[in-house]
Amino acid sequence: LILDDVWDSKAWRTITNCFPDNNNGGMILVTTRNDQMAYVSESKEPHHKLSFMDKERSWELFHKEVFCRRNCPPELESIGRSIAKSCKGLPLAIKTIAGFVLKRERSEDAWKEIMNLLPYWCVTEDKESSEAMKGILKFSYDDLPNKLKPCFLYLGIFPADDEIRVRDLIHLWMAEGFIRST
Repeated sequence: LILDDVWDSKAWRTITNCFPDNNNGGMILVTTRNDQMAYVSESKEPHHKLSFMDKERSWELFHKEVFCRRNCPPELESIGRSIAKSCKGLPLAIKTIAGFVLKRERSEDAWKEIMNLLPYWCVTEDKESSEAMKGILKFSYDDLPNKLKPCFLYLGIFPADDEIRVRDLIHLWMAEGFIRST
């Protein structure tokens, strides 16, 4: 069983109470950005703290997201590597920025413009990772069409990690006048 991005120790205890410890070889893999969760899990196995991606791995991920299996044009490689490097090894930042780059023209000028905007959205030496994540979310928000921005902001009324039924959300958005029935 893989549980991704577990933040709440109470939720963790509730989940683990559902699984018997009968030594039958089963395993639970938990990922978290919360250091305290690693200790609450009371694992007999050592914790493995993942480090940020190095420059080359960052470039490989960026390249894969933007070009798939095609080669990067030589005139874009240098600026592409700089864009990937600006993400400071955070896969989420790299994938988000790559998605943004995909929507733009594949030219040096367009990519340089993106590069100039990155300090406002990406990780810098003086930003904590939570601030960096906020920057990445802001980057995604700023790139949304104006008509979708209220829908995105509306999600802020729900508690963190709350399960939201799509049908209910659509009805709420319709009631608010964000979207129309078709």
